[in-house]
Amino acid sequence: MCIRDSNHHNASLDYREKLAFSHEEIQSCLKDLIASDEIKEAVILSTCNRTEFYLQTNEEGEEYTKTWLKKNKNVNKNMEDLLFSLKGEKAIIHLSRVACGLDSMILGEPQILGQLKNAYKSSVESGAITKDFSKLFDHIFRLAKKIRTNTNISNSPVSVSYAAVILANQFFSRLDNHSALLIGAGEAIELVAKHLVIKKIDKLFIANRNINKAIKLMEDALKQKILKGHCSQRIFGPDAQTLFTWSSFWDSFSKWEKGIYERPKNEFLISEAWFAKWTKVIDFGGPKEVYKNL
Repeated sequence: MCIRDSNHHNASLDYREKLAFSHEEIQSCLKDLIASDEIKEAVILSTCNRTEFYLQTNEEGEEYTKTWLKKNKNVNKNMEDLLFSLKGEKAIIHLSRVACGLDSMILGEPQILGQLKNAYKSSVESGAITKDFSKLFDHIFRLAKKIRTNTNISNSPVSVSYAAVILANQFFSRLDNHSALLIGAGEAIELVAKHLVIKKIDKLFIANRNINKAIKLMEDALKQKILKGHCSQRIFGPDAQTLFTWSSFWDSFSKWEKGIYERPKNEFLISEAWFAKWTKVIDFGGPKEVYKNL
C-alpha cells in the first residue's frame, strides 16, 4: 500500500485548497487511476484538512499519480514538495490514525471516519476496490469503532463544528441573546446547529438551496418550530449577528454580484452591505467559502 498525502501538518490552507477534490472530480480521477495497469486499487480522501491517495501500486503507479496531479491539478514544484509518500506498514499505521481521529486537527473528531467511509464507498462504486483493500478497510473501520468504543477519545464533543460554536461563544460571552444564520444543511452544519441549540441561541436561521433539507434539519434534527418561506428582512434584519458557513454556493452568489447570472426571483443577494449586518462570519469550509473582499 502507498499513500500520497497533503494535509494540515505539512501544507497551508492555500495549498490544500488547490488540491481539494469535489465528488465528481474524485469519480473522474479514480477512473483515470485504475485505467493504469500499475494501479490496482485506489481510494481518494479529500476534506478541508487533507487530500490523500491510498493506492495499491508500485513505483510506476506513483509516478503516474504525480503526472496526473501535475496535469489536472496544476501541481507545481512547490506543491509537489508538500506531497509526502508513505508505504507498507507506515502507510497502514497512518490510515489507522486518520480513521480514529488521531491525525485530525482537532484530536478525536468523529467526522473523519464518516468521510473516510464515504471515500471508500465512492471507490467501490467506481470499481476501484478489490479483495486486498476490501479486507484492509474493513479492518480499519472495525479498529476505529473499537477504539472509539473502548477509549475516552469520543467522550468530549470535539469537532470543527463544536470549535466554531465555542469560538462564537467567546466572541459574545453568551449566545442566548444573539441570532445565527447557517448556510447549508449538511452534516457539519447540522452539528453546528445542535451545539448552538445547546448553547440556547436566541434565533437560528438556515439558508439552503433545497428548502426541504433545511426544513428537515430544523424539524427532525433540532426539533425546532420553523417559519417556512424565502429569505426576508425579518431573517436578515438588524439583529443578525453571527454567520456560519460550510456551503458550496457562495460561488453562485459571487457570480450574481458580477452580473454573470441574472438574480433568480425570490432569491437573496449576498453583498458587502448585507455582510455588514453580521458581527462575525465563521467560515470553516475548505476550500474557503467566503471571498476575501467580503
